[in-house]
Amino acid sequence: MLIKGIVLGLAIAAPVGPIGLLCIQSTLKGGFRNGIITGLGAATADALYALGAMMGLTGLLTIIGKTSYLQIIGALFLLYVAWKTRLRKRKPLKAIGLPSNLWRCYFTTFLLTLSNPMTILSFATMFAGLGLTQADLGKGLLLVIGVFLGSMLWWICLSSLFALVAQKLDPSWLRRIDLCSALLLFFFAVSILWAPLKAFARLGSV
Repeated sequence: MLIKGIVLGLAIAAPVGPIGLLCIQSTLKGGFRNGIITGLGAATADALYALGAMMGLTGLLTIIGKTSYLQIIGALFLLYVAWKTRLRKRKPLKAIGLPSNLWRCYFTTFLLTLSNPMTILSFATMFAGLGLTQADLGKGLLLVIGVFLGSMLWWICLSSLFALVAQKLDPSWLRRIDLCSALLLFFFAVSILWAPLKAFARLGSV
């Protein structure tokens, strides 16, 4: 089960999205440790959602209400991050070191990952496919630990790669990467906003 959990964690974390871009940005800005802490926030949220799916907490989504509000909050925060990235002045490579606030790196991706509650439904579907039930507590916990380890494995690899890249690129290229990242974060935010806003518009026209 541990190996299956690691594979699931990799499958959830590996697709390039806003969290991956933030990890890359953090690594380029503050180095390897910065990227690892950023990835740790996402891995923690993934593990919490996996734990929730194992305990059958998908029904909480109906208690909490529409997930659209969480998606909108997450998208607006992504827009803010994109704007800050676009305006950020790139420091010389010699100035790249440990981040001033590791907690901010951690909680940024932790909260952004939690703002996508569809993740718990993905885990619930995967767990059902593996034939797990709430009674399989031991196997389920092994799977959750595996999800965390698999997710962290991906962030370690990603941070290592871009920590090396940062040392080989001159500041002009890093500024271009900042611009591309800001644009991609903007488009991710717009795509996340599109579905809930369309749903609200449909409700308003009824």
